Amino acid sequence: MNGRTITVCGVMRQLGLDLASREGKRIVWTAGRLVRDKWFKAHGDRPDVRLTAKSNGSGSHDKAHYPEAWRDIIVEAIRDAEITVGTAMPERQVSLFGGAS
Repeated sequence: MNGRTITVCGVMRQLGLDLASREGKRIVWTAGRLVRDKWFKAHGDRPDVRLTAKSNGSGSHDKAHYPEAWRDIIVEAIRDAEITVGTAMPERQVSLFGGAS
């Protein structure tokens, strides 16, 4: 894969989500599986995995890297994972029917 890549953890950080909490870890693992499965379905193989420094600065671990073009897919997977884990913020009912939000 050439060019700039992103990770599920990196996108979560950019969205201001906590990765260190129990729920945050569940979200990142759930979203990671969703994105990996979508990648496999689209490409027939697993995404590029690279040894990446941990965010706390001690050590490293393998993380899947996706092209920048997959950002929207990753965000959608994170939002789906938030629903699965039970941490999603409920939308206002009026927005569900096309009203003001």
